[in-house]
Amino acid sequence: MTTQAVTTPRVALVTGTSSGIGAAVVKHFCALGYQVLAVDFNPAGKAIAEQAGAAF
Repeated sequence: MTTQAVTTPRVALVTGTSSGIGAAVVKHFCALGYQVLAVDFNPAGKAIAEQAGAAF
């Protein structure tokens, strides 16, 4: 059985983050300790990303 080292960075790229599933995924991954990059054409996604602790 293989295990991941604790030092393995967890990174997520999430698109469509201004609402709906994308916004929920950003919040969920941030809560799990992932480094998240949120991407969206809509500038409203920036507020959601910043609130969750993600980069936009």
